Amino acid sequence: MNIVAILPQVISVITAVVSDLPTLISILEKLIAIFKEDRVPTSDEWKTIDALVDASHAKLQGE
Repeated sequence: MNIVAILPQVISVITAVVSDLPTLISILEKLIAIFKEDRVPTSDEWKTIDALVDASHAKLQGE
């Protein structure tokens, strides 16, 4: 398979990731805060992070 054949898929993935950057940044900010505080996430924090990750993954998959 050559690069020309997969270029549309690559562009699609990059577009999805870039368009979802605010969500990805939000996830990272939440995780960084938890690690900086040297604690385990609360149940609510896990639910929020999990929901954000699931939504981001679905968007990346084109769902």
